[in-house]
Amino acid sequence: EDDGIVPGEEIEVEAAAPVLRFRDVHFHYPSRPENKIFRGLNLSVREGETLAIVGPSGQGKSTLIQLIEAFYRPTKGTLEFQGVNMEELNVRWVREQLALVSQEPVLFDCSIGENIRFGRPGASQADVEWAAREANAHDFIVGFPD
Repeated sequence: EDDGIVPGEEIEVEAAAPVLRFRDVHFHYPSRPENKIFRGLNLSVREGETLAIVGPSGQGKSTLIQLIEAFYRPTKGTLEFQGVNMEELNVRWVREQLALVSQEPVLFDCSIGENIRFGRPGASQADVEWAAREANAHDFIVGFPD
């Protein structure tokens, strides 16, 4: 059966809608309005993408995360989660939908499994091991003597 595709022909594939989108975002900290952090930031992140935010200290990486986690709101522009302006969403719900792995993780004085369970109290051992594998930490963790 002919599907209408000619070998070598370019096929346009519609990209998935972004899960997270910054649209012309401007931001400055309330205590320092003269210090503009973002001036028209546009960024889209789609499901399944891996995104690394890198750069020198003081260039807005942590601020970007604080905006995503709704600790701050843009001074202009919009930040959307699944197509909805994040200002319209329940902050607690938004934070439950996100996971952040910082470059400097904080560990509490307990086992690695208990540290992982802080993110999901009541998680089974299988859940903990799955989370460790998803974070590419499982092999590293099982290498510890205890």
